[in-house]
Amino acid sequence: MFRTRPTRTWLTILGMGVGTGAVLFLIGLGYGFQHLILSNIVSSDTLLSLTISSTQPDVIVINDNALTEMKEIDGVKDISPIVSYPAQIAMGDLIGNIILKGIDENYLKYEGVNIKNGRAAEKGKKEIVVSEAVVMLFGVESNNQIIGERTGIQISGTIGEASAGSEEFVQFDDKYEIVGVVGDVESVFIYFPLADLQKKVNIFEYESAKVRVNKESSIISVSGVLIDKGFQVTSLSETVSQANQIFRGIQFALGFFGAIALFVAAIGMVNTMTVTLLERTNEIGIMRATGASKKDILIIFMSEATVMGFLGGISGLVMGVLGGLLFNLVINVIAGAFGGKAISLFFYPAWFIITLIVVSTFVGLAAGFFPGRKAAKLDPLDALRYK
Repeated sequence: MFRTRPTRTWLTILGMGVGTGAVLFLIGLGYGFQHLILSNIVSSDTLLSLTISSTQPDVIVINDNALTEMKEIDGVKDISPIVSYPAQIAMGDLIGNIILKGIDENYLKYEGVNIKNGRAAEKGKKEIVVSEAVVMLFGVESNNQIIGERTGIQISGTIGEASAGSEEFVQFDDKYEIVGVVGDVESVFIYFPLADLQKKVNIFEYESAKVRVNKESSIISVSGVLIDKGFQVTSLSETVSQANQIFRGIQFALGFFGAIALFVAAIGMVNTMTVTLLERTNEIGIMRATGASKKDILIIFMSEATVMGFLGGISGLVMGVLGGLLFNLVINVIAGAFGGKAISLFFYPAWFIITLIVVSTFVGLAAGFFPGRKAAKLDPLDALRYK
C-alpha cells in the first residue's frame, strides 16, 4: 500500500493525525489550565496543612498552651501560628500605616504564599516580606526597587488583652530589610518575624494557625480531634479536590470535541480500506487460490490498518504539540504587548500521550476489521472473475 498507493495511504494517515492531534491539543489545553492554576497555589506542604481558627473567641482561644496541646496530637508534624497588629512602617522620610503579621519561617509555605519578587525571610535575620500594596503606598516604581530597603517599624493600638493595660506603642530598635514582595495590591501588610515580636509583646491570643500533618491519611483524624476541641478547621485539599472535579468536566468537554475529529478520521480510514478491498479483489482471489486462508486475508487488512493507525497517532502527537507551541507563542506575544508575562498554557501528561497513541492504533485496528472480514469472506472464484 505504501508503494503502490502512497498518496491515499499518507492522506489517510494524515487524517488520523489531524483527529489525534485535535484530541491532544484540546486535552493538553485543559490540563495546562489545571496545572497553571493549581501549581501557583498548591505544594505538598500546603495540601498537608490545616487552617484552624476559634469558633468561640471568648471561650476557646488559640494561645501557646493550645498550640502545645495540638503538637501532642498523633499525626501533627508542626504548627505555625499568625498574629496581627496595627503598625507603622518608616522608609526614609515617609511613614505609612500597615498591618503587621507575625509569623515564623514555615508559615508562608504552609499557607501557599508565592513570593512575587525577591525571597522569603530567613530565620534569625532582621528581614521582612511586604505586600505589593506597601510598594504602592510608598510610591516605588517597581517591586524590585523596594527590595533591600531598610525600614523602621512600630506597633500601635491595643496590644494583648485589654484588661492587662499593655503598652500602646512598641518600637523595634533594629532596622528590618525588605527581602520579598507578595502579589497583593489590596491589603497593606508586612510579614514580620514572630520570634522578634514575642520579645517585645506578650501574645495572649493568635489569630489562627497552620497545622502541618505528617501524611495525607492523617488529615481526617487530626481534623476530627481539632473539631472536637472546638476549633474550626479548613483544608486546601478539599478546595483542590473540588477544583479538580471542575477541571475534569472541562477536560471531558474538550476531549468530546476532539473525539469527534478522531471519529471522522476513523470513518475516513474505513472508507480507504473499503476502496482498497474493491481494488484488490482479484489479488485476494489469487491469494486464496494459492493457499491463503480467510484468517490470512483478515490479518493482512487489519495489519495495514493498524500500521496506519499507529503512524496516525505519531503524526497527531507531532501536530498536537507543534500546534500547542504555536498557539502558546501567539498568546504570549499578545500578552507581552499588554505588559503580561509569558506562561505555558499546555501540559501533556506522559500517560495521556501513551494512551492516545494506543487508542489511535486500536482505532486503526478496528477500522481494518470490517473491510478485512468482508475480504476474507469473498469467494475465490468470484474474486478472480471480478472486474
